[in-house]
Parts: sequence; C-alpha cells; structure tokens
Amino acid sequence: MTDVTSDMAIGTNDALYLEELEKKAAAFYEKVERQGAHITVSAGHSYGDFLSSRVAALKQIPHQYQS
Repeated sequence: MTDVTSDMAIGTNDALYLEELEKKAAAFYEKVERQGAHITVSAGHSYGDFLSSRVAALKQIPHQYQS
C-alpha cells in the first residue's frame, strides 16, 4: 500500500485496514516482549505514534506522544 493510500485509509477510518495494522504492530510488541524486554510505555512520532497508540490501547500500557 502506498503512503497516500495508507493515509486515506487512516483518515477515512477504514476499520479492516486499521485492524490489520494493529495486528502487525501488536505482533512486533509481543515479539520484543518475548525476547525479554519489559515495555513500560509506548511512544512514536507521526505514523509511528498512530501505531504505538493503538498497541498501547490494546496492551493497556501508557502512551506518550513524541513531537
């Protein structure tokens, strides 16, 4: 998916696309956690912030926006 198409999917709140992104981001979070990391806060900038906020909500961890 191109950046423009991705932005449009986010902007129009395309639930299926957002769920797909959330699953990939959550899988990465779980992989890092299995490797022994204790994740206490989720943070990101721009697109990364969008993904980290979704994982934070899913995993019930604090989220911090990085400007």
